[in-house]
Amino acid sequence: MSSVEGQGTTFILRVPVAAPDQTREEEAAAAFETHAASGDLVLVIGDEASQRELMTRFFERQRFAVRTAGDGRTGLDLARALKPRAILLDVMMPDMDGWSVLAALKSDPATAGVPVIMVSFVADAALSASLGAAEAVPKPVDWTRLRTILDRFRAADGDVLVVGDDADTRHRVRTVLERNGWTVREAGNGCEALDQVEMGVPRLVLLDLTMPVMDGFSFLDRLRGLPGCAEVPVVVLSARDVTAEERDRLSEADRVLRKGDASLQDLATELRKLDSRQSDTRAAAGVGEGPRASEVTLDELPIDRRSL
Repeated sequence: MSSVEGQGTTFILRVPVAAPDQTREEEAAAAFETHAASGDLVLVIGDEASQRELMTRFFERQRFAVRTAGDGRTGLDLARALKPRAILLDVMMPDMDGWSVLAALKSDPATAGVPVIMVSFVADAALSASLGAAEAVPKPVDWTRLRTILDRFRAADGDVLVVGDDADTRHRVRTVLERNGWTVREAGNGCEALDQVEMGVPRLVLLDLTMPVMDGFSFLDRLRGLPGCAEVPVVVLSARDVTAEERDRLSEADRVLRKGDASLQDLATELRKLDSRQSDTRAAAGVGEGPRASEVTLDELPIDRRSL
């Protein structure tokens, strides 16, 4: 400021090109886009603002991008639009409670494959599992346990990719495979499965044939053309009778099983056998060995799947 008597006073005001708050917002948006593009995005659905804020700070420290929704309907819209890595879902919410949101998520092919973690004072583990939730974490939250759960979902290169439109079947298969030491990802149709493969090539694929949006035949054709996927073992598990023409289309599959011909435990054994055949290739590529099998002795499969 300068002042001359009889002439007046001159004021100089310096304004930054970008306001500090705006710069921070842009940096945060850029970080969100980076994490979201990599698939490390978590959606938190709950009506308590303080709990959403705690969750946001926790996930950001774990290097996840976070989006939040204050009610169930908004959460459903965001889940369909964003396809997050995982969803944290409260139970007690007005208008649409968490159980209703979970049922809607699992009945929609676009979101059925997204793991849902119920976080609530009433997050009943048995009920959560029966409705398709991956985990149930009671309040007050055990942050160490939650971190362990998220690390499981963070791994884009899960061992087995289970592809099918029946959420209940996927859940039962997942339960058996995880008991046998596998990590599992899910997809509700072929398009979702291709998205999963783009985030990380699985060790094995368990594939249904009849699905909406993109069926198993089309997915298998597309999979074999993707980088690093030509030798990924694929086991087809379907309830339908396979015609001669369809057998030709499934020539790129390693096994074709009919539902009911073998138990889910037998299926876990067959996947182990297929994975063992790839061990030399993985070792040459510098990839570690597969998970250890269950201590339970498993019977060999009684049928030759190549004859189906």
